[in-house]
Order: sequence, then C-alpha cells, then structure tokens
Amino acid sequence: MQIPQTLSNEQQYIEIATNIGLKLVRDAIWKDDKCNWVTTQVGAANGNFQVLRNSCSPYVYGGIGGISLFLAYLSEFNHNNLISDCLQGAVSNLIVLSEAKSNKVFSYYNGKLGVADVLITIGQLKNNKAWEEAGWNLLLSVKDESIHDNDLDVINGVAAVIPMLLRLHRINQYDWLKAMAERCGELIKQKAIYTNNYCSWITMPGSSALTGYSHGNTGICLALFELYNSTGNQDYLNMAFHGIAYERSLFNPSVQNWPDLRQAPGTALSSPKYAQSWCHGAPGMVLPYIRAWQISKDNTLLTEAHAAAITTANGLFTANANFSLCHGILGNAEILHTAGIIMGDESLIAKAHEAAKYGIDRVANFHLQWPSGVSDPNGGNEVFENVSLLLGTSGIGYFYLRMAYPEKVPSIMMIGG
Repeated sequence: MQIPQTLSNEQQYIEIATNIGLKLVRDAIWKDDKCNWVTTQVGAANGNFQVLRNSCSPYVYGGIGGISLFLAYLSEFNHNNLISDCLQGAVSNLIVLSEAKSNKVFSYYNGKLGVADVLITIGQLKNNKAWEEAGWNLLLSVKDESIHDNDLDVINGVAAVIPMLLRLHRINQYDWLKAMAERCGELIKQKAIYTNNYCSWITMPGSSALTGYSHGNTGICLALFELYNSTGNQDYLNMAFHGIAYERSLFNPSVQNWPDLRQAPGTALSSPKYAQSWCHGAPGMVLPYIRAWQISKDNTLLTEAHAAAITTANGLFTANANFSLCHGILGNAEILHTAGIIMGDESLIAKAHEAAKYGIDRVANFHLQWPSGVSDPNGGNEVFENVSLLLGTSGIGYFYLRMAYPEKVPSIMMIGG
C-alpha cells in the first residue's frame, strides 16, 4: 500500500521511519535479553574483497550503536512496545560488546568513545539512568589510555572525538573531558606536516594528504577550530587555517569541488576524481566550513561552504545511486537541510524535501529494499540492504525523523557544534 499523499510531510516521514523500525524489530536476532542483527558489508575473503554477511559490531557507523540511536529517537515519536523492547535488547548487547578489550577506543564512529556518547545520549533521552551511567563508566574506563598510535581522521580517529568530548564538557563541565580533547589535539599537532604555508595530515597509507571530511583535512581542521573555541589557544586556530589553505590550494573552480586523492598503496595517482558525498567531496565540506565560520567569523569559509552546498544540490540525484547517509542521496540531502536551516536558505531546505519525496516515490511506496551504501566491489549490480546508521536503513529512518522534526532530532552528519 502506498503512503497516502494526504498525509502531511511530518506524518509521511514518521511513517517511513516507523516502517523501517518495525522491520528492524522483525529481523532482530535474540539471545536471552539481548539482540543483534545480520548485515552486509564489504570485507576481505579468499584473497579478494567481496560483500559479506556478518553480525553487527557495537559501533556507531555500522553497528548496534547507530541502530540504537535511531530506535531511541524513533521511540520518541512512536510508543510501540515492540520498538521499545527492541531498543532495550540492543542497548543491553551494546553495553556488553563495548567492554571487549580489543575494541578501538579513540574513535566516535568506529570506537568505544562513540558507543559511550550514544549510551549517554539515549540514556538522557529515555530517562534511563543505567544506560547513561554505563556510558560515563565506559568513558572513565578509557580516559587515561595512550593515544600515541591512534588514527587522526573523523571516521576512525580523534577528529570526531574532539568535538564530541568538548560538547559533553560544555554540558557537564568535567575537566577531564576537556583534558582528553586536548590530548587528542596534541596528537594532531605532533603528526602535522608543514609545506610552505600549508598544513596537512596523512590518514591513509600510500595516499597523499586527503581533502574532505571523513578521512581528510576538513575533519581534522574542524577539530582544531573546536579546540580553539573551547580553549582560546591561538595555536589551534593557526594550524586550522594552515590546513584550510592546503585544501584551498587543491580546489578546482571549474567543477566547484575538491579532488578525491585516495589511491591504492604502491600505485600512482591518475587524473583527479571528484566525489560528491559526505565522506569524500563537496558535500562533506558544507557543515564543517559553516561551523568553522561560526567560530572564526572568517566570511571566506561561509562563501566556500555555500559553493560546496550548491555543488551538492546540483548533483543530488546524479552523483550517487544509493540512499545511505555516508555516500548516498539522503546523506547529501541531510547536509543541505541542516545548512539551509543554519544559513536561512529555503532553497536548500526545499531540495532536501525533494530528496525525501524521491525516496518515497522510488522505494517506500513500492516496499522495495532501500539501496544501501554497500556495493559489490567486483562491479555487480545487485542491490544490497544494510541495517546500519551510516550505510543503511537505520540512517535512512533517522534522516526521515530529522526531516520531520529537526528541532528534536540532532544531525548525525557532524559531531559537536
């Protein structure tokens, strides 16, 4: 049955999110009082990369942490006991899995600190003191761990951890949170590479210093802007602007985009490619540059953010064929929606709603699988469904919740701010 066109935008969007949530409830695999899901992901097997089916990790990007965040916000708008029970089972499992010693620590999207933040967030949202306490205990258990060999970027490293810790510090005023953030900042300073007036960081073995948010300079520079905003230390601000200068040196005005400089180890970089997604390319530059402008008052950053937003809007339905937040249509639409709210640009907000309706017309009304951010590395055309926040249906549901009530559901596309 199609979603009735007589429903308001908000009602349509909540209905789509609810349908996704109930499918997660149906597909959950239970053991005692804990649940998990099987999902698709690209991984190495038998000597090459292929699409695999595995149980979800505890993490925010591709696992139970992100799914729990979606279910928690969904339960604010739909009080179905099945959704609440599934959230309880997911969080119970999340707490147990997050305690494993082998887990990465200093990463928001793929580490313990992100899981801790999710537990604190949904514990406060649902007034569940046990969940909130579990989050704080997880943070405290790792606050003194070494970060010497940690990654730097947003996806795997300290660049997203810093704004997360500083956000928690603004709310709770625990000095150790700020101290953790500054330790992460020192790691960024130690690993900075200076060339003339440029500053950059190597985040992928074998590649040049990357542009962009998830793995590149943008995310690291934003962390430095946030540290300056919190501490007043001018060194952070100067380094951030040197990093921005590196990205400006690579900007291509003819395509209004920054090059994707990823390359396989041992291979030469061919002619530049220009991605258009949150993880690589112009869309990922929009919100960090807006936030950097808010902190520094440098109007050039706002101009660059607007240019990136226009590039994102122009390629919204042609750059990516899936609906994921990480590198799909709805992730780019969420960026436009948030940017439009901050900048007061109704055209960007309207473009985001156009994408939301596109998903309804192409997928939801026909009860099809949502094409996820997982694609066949060997070039096949099969549509893979994924249940996670950044790659799959939890993120799609989260997008529709945020489109319905942006004042109640925070953006997941940029941490902090």
